[in-house]
Amino acid sequence: MKCPICGYESEGNEKFCTNCGAKFGGPQPAENTAAETKPEEPPAKPAPAPAAAPKPYVNTAAAAAPAVVVSKEKKKRELAPCKPLSTWGFIWRSIVFCIPVIGIIVMFVMAFAKGINDNSKSYARSCLIFLLIAVIILIVAAVLCYIFREPLLDWFQSFQNTLAGK
Repeated sequence: MKCPICGYESEGNEKFCTNCGAKFGGPQPAENTAAETKPEEPPAKPAPAPAAAPKPYVNTAAAAAPAVVVSKEKKKRELAPCKPLSTWGFIWRSIVFCIPVIGIIVMFVMAFAKGINDNSKSYARSCLIFLLIAVIILIVAAVLCYIFREPLLDWFQSFQNTLAGK
């Protein structure tokens, strides 16, 4: 539809202009014409002048800025709801993510590639975050074991001796 106020071409069946906010298909001000009045009856009183219609709000910033053309496919893709993952979807992704080298590669691809379901993307990112936290915990544990290796070895030796009955 074409806006009667600003002339902006709108796609679809909107009720208001996306450029200036004017209402499409709104009531038009009535105009007195000679065909509407009956010539036999003289008017008792002259008809009052119609009140001036309020001016619609015009967004000057939007009118000054060039209109960005968005393809219908892109708009449809952005507004389309994301299909939820099924239980089996989570299970097969979890199994694939457990494969040592391939799983990490698949996690990165699913987490950062375009065109992947948003739910799959979020699940892959959460698995990467979990993997990162696990690696940090393992590094901290390895460093602590290295620092306290002598007391730990002594404790294990005494525990082994206790079990053996010495």
